Amino acid sequence: MDHLKVKVHHMKRKLSGQDNAAEHNGRFVLITNGTGYVSTWIIRQFLSNGYQVRTTVRSNVEGQDVRDTLSKYSHNLEIVVLTRVTEWSDLVKGVDGVVCTKLEEWQGLLEVIVKEAPQVQRVIVTSSLDAVVDATNLSEPGHVFSAQDWNSSSEEKALHAFVKDGNSNFSLATICPAMILGPLAHKTDLDGVKKSSEDLTEIWRILEGKGKGDFRFPAFVDVRNVAQAHLRAYELEVDQDGSDGGAERYIASGGSVTYAQVCSTLRSQFPEWRLRIPDPKNVDDKEPPYTFDNTKTKESLFMSFISLEDCLRDTAQSLMEVEAASKKNVRYDGQEWFRHV
Repeated sequence: MDHLKVKVHHMKRKLSGQDNAAEHNGRFVLITNGTGYVSTWIIRQFLSNGYQVRTTVRSNVEGQDVRDTLSKYSHNLEIVVLTRVTEWSDLVKGVDGVVCTKLEEWQGLLEVIVKEAPQVQRVIVTSSLDAVVDATNLSEPGHVFSAQDWNSSSEEKALHAFVKDGNSNFSLATICPAMILGPLAHKTDLDGVKKSSEDLTEIWRILEGKGKGDFRFPAFVDVRNVAQAHLRAYELEVDQDGSDGGAERYIASGGSVTYAQVCSTLRSQFPEWRLRIPDPKNVDDKEPPYTFDNTKTKESLFMSFISLEDCLRDTAQSLMEVEAASKKNVRYDGQEWFRHV
């Protein structure tokens, strides 16, 4: 952390719960893709800590959904409905920072920031552990991946190269989450869940007894921790003259997990679903072939990760609520989950 200067007053305030929204007056952040599972929690995290947020949606209907979900913070929320003529330059106008929640959008967005938004000081981009896992190390049992490891073909590597080559007027951090679980907080239905999150879809399959038998990664993280990591990374000051060239990355992982462990936990927590959920004795319970080191994230961002048990309980409860709403031909509204954080 030699090249990181933590805003200690921000962190102490977060940890003590004595956040003062007035300290953030004038702090204006663009957070892209306002209707997503993860982005909803990120937006809520920033708004609840006193930031002004501009976000994007694809239609007026989506815009109203976001307004309804985040109605408590409407005075600090600006929603832009994207059209064919909307430019990145329009979206970054006047903002102090940017959170890009889709890795594939980074290039067009960052090039515009460099050319037309010199006031932007900090950019956070949502990546994934796909950018960390190097296939050449998978033959080595028990390999531990850290934030120093790279999938050489990842889009994130090109992003970091762009910043480190001196093309930027801002500092960068990327968040690399494991399998993202946890409650849904946005308006959706079961079809929406299946289209937006393979991780949540697999948990629903397990609850229905139709699981595929494996996960994308042998590690999990709660969506609320992912959102928290974005905010805390944003609130770091990075020395752009440091060895990282003003670019950092953080692994967001709550720990290792096996398919059998998930099935066993869910059967214990929801006995009424026990006959549907696969018997853990009949599914893969091998030790994860590799693990992830989240030490840097815990130490630099002062993170304490939600346990697998709590994460799975809230995930399943949320999905059951989505199903119940769907049976009534109404859309699920997950605002209630905001009260638990």
